[in-house]
Amino acid sequence: MISNLSNQIIFYGPPGTGKSHSIQNIIKEKFKISENNVFRTAFHPDYDYSDFVGTYRPMMETLENKEDRLNYKFIPGILLRAYVKACIQEESVVLVIDEINRGNCSAIFGDFFQLLDRSAETGRSSYSIHAPLDVGAYLQKALSSELNNNDMKLTFPENFYLFATMNTSDQSVFPIDSAFIRRWSWRYKGIDYKDAENFYIKVGEAHYSWATFLKEINEKIYFITESEDKQLGNRFIMPSGNSKVIIHTDDFVEKVLFYLWNEIYKDENTSDDAYIFKYISYVNQIEEEHELTFSKLFNENRNGILKGFMQYNGIPVENIEEYELEKEEVQIGEVFTNYKNFTENDVPEDTMLHISCAGISASGLYKSEEGLNRKKHKILVLSGSQMISNVKKGMPEGTNVIRDQLISNGIVEKIEDHYVFVKDYLFNTLSEAAAIIGGTRLTGPAMWKTESGLSFNNLLGK
Repeated sequence: MISNLSNQIIFYGPPGTGKSHSIQNIIKEKFKISENNVFRTAFHPDYDYSDFVGTYRPMMETLENKEDRLNYKFIPGILLRAYVKACIQEESVVLVIDEINRGNCSAIFGDFFQLLDRSAETGRSSYSIHAPLDVGAYLQKALSSELNNNDMKLTFPENFYLFATMNTSDQSVFPIDSAFIRRWSWRYKGIDYKDAENFYIKVGEAHYSWATFLKEINEKIYFITESEDKQLGNRFIMPSGNSKVIIHTDDFVEKVLFYLWNEIYKDENTSDDAYIFKYISYVNQIEEEHELTFSKLFNENRNGILKGFMQYNGIPVENIEEYELEKEEVQIGEVFTNYKNFTENDVPEDTMLHISCAGISASGLYKSEEGLNRKKHKILVLSGSQMISNVKKGMPEGTNVIRDQLISNGIVEKIEDHYVFVKDYLFNTLSEAAAIIGGTRLTGPAMWKTESGLSFNNLLGK
């Protein structure tokens, strides 16, 4: 028996909160249980006692005369296989059940339900059951028992653990009765927004904080559903491809937005303050608000609509250089070892770069500064460069502060419908400069281009 660990635990919470990861951490990291001693299954509406415990099934067998004949043989389910292994060794054995509430637990466990009543001191079943005859016959052989299968009694040993997961958003699939509930320890897995801060949603050349998105959208989900069950977990979606931090556009649309549209907002009132499926666009610098149907996300203006969707919901563009996020995974066999940084080209000092978008234009000279691991990319925005004035929803507070400082310090002045730099100003990153100049609609080094049309990312060799 593992000290201070319940023999039966259900990890529950909203979808994507890392319930399976918690189990894996207990198995591999905390108690270092060999994968050979771990058995896994998932419940579903058609899963039954015969799948879980075992039953006789027709099997083809070859006779001595080499003829094939159909015969019936007892086939043990995953519960019996895990139980036998726990009985014949001292090492801990774990049976993992995913989505436990998606099956009829009372019917699936059957008479083995009684064995879930464990002693807190020993971890063994407090009460035994007489093995059904077919189960007893199988166990008599599997355990080399001298007991007659009519007399065989079963108890779960102290080294046998059952861990399960349950999405609270799915708890209506099959109700779990109170007698079953009280025989398990219940560990709630909430949304870890700190963990979510490690990931970014990529839309075109723009990056948005996954943590900020979760906080804003989950608050609105709670307002509509009055429950945390339908909220998005920090691990609802994970990066794909070579990146360990970037959630790509297709995955975001097909998994996150599809879930929100189909499960939460499809039939909601579009005039509700918590309704999220709207987006902002600009025509002649005039802000317009549009309703967003899911089908609109599958046309050539997808990125523009998604950026407008983020702006409507108050998700600001992050001033982050993409090279700081991208890592190349190095894999040897099946072991992930480390990551190697993107190797960039040298960009000549004082390279002239331009932004021309949303009715404004700006120019700057590339500057660099040696950092600990790589050059820090800066840009000296030249006087005469324009800065958009029509900044609306979605502007990050920190960016607003810098804009106000530039204006109050006389570096930027308002002329007609936009602001103009009347003095040169050095920005710490190209992303910061682009976001401040464009009011979050422009971001990233890719927005800065040479006279020939090459983006700064192209100059870096990306």
